[in-house]
Amino acid sequence: MSFIKHKGLLVLLVFIVIICGVSYINYSLEKYSEDEVIITLCEENKNSDKEVEKEVKNQVNPTNEKKKLVVHVCGAIINPNKLYKLESGSRVADAINIAGGATNEADLSKINLADIIKDGQKIYIPSYGEIEQQIDLFEKNNQIQGINENNSLININTASKIELKQLSGIGEVKATSIIEYRNKNNRFKSIEEIIKVTGIGQATYEKIKEKIIVN
Repeated sequence: MSFIKHKGLLVLLVFIVIICGVSYINYSLEKYSEDEVIITLCEENKNSDKEVEKEVKNQVNPTNEKKKLVVHVCGAIINPNKLYKLESGSRVADAINIAGGATNEADLSKINLADIIKDGQKIYIPSYGEIEQQIDLFEKNNQIQGINENNSLININTASKIELKQLSGIGEVKATSIIEYRNKNNRFKSIEEIIKVTGIGQATYEKIKEKIIVN
């Protein structure tokens, strides 16, 4: 009888131990699950913060693409007088390439191929001899400007050497001296000032004063 009683107590004790063990395991699992949820939420919040930060950066810089520029390329190139799109930071050489390249007549030494282009810029590629022709035309126009509207008076501030030599008593040397004087002294202020030019005296001035002007 005593043996049965002790056996019953032993069974009860084992049962209590089992109950305690199961309760502890359940508690541990629940706590672990809660910690895992907290960690997961923290990771999600961290990722969410990164997404927000990335979105803000994208709003400040909505695109990483380079700005497009539009230029007008003309002159001695394969496909002239057209508009071309290039990326910001492109150079004149890039504009020539996108326009098909330069022709055999193109004088690329007259332009800076390394120039950075601007939006709306017109890029002109000159031909050989074109610059010299423009200079000659400019000089001829300057010669014409030396004569006033009625073609009778000569402006000593703008007249060419050829026009100055049309004046009485003014030859090659004196015409050259007149031009050198006006360039050095920033134009004549009056027709009387021409007397200060080397080689021109009062006598010469009296001969030409009715035929010259300044402006």
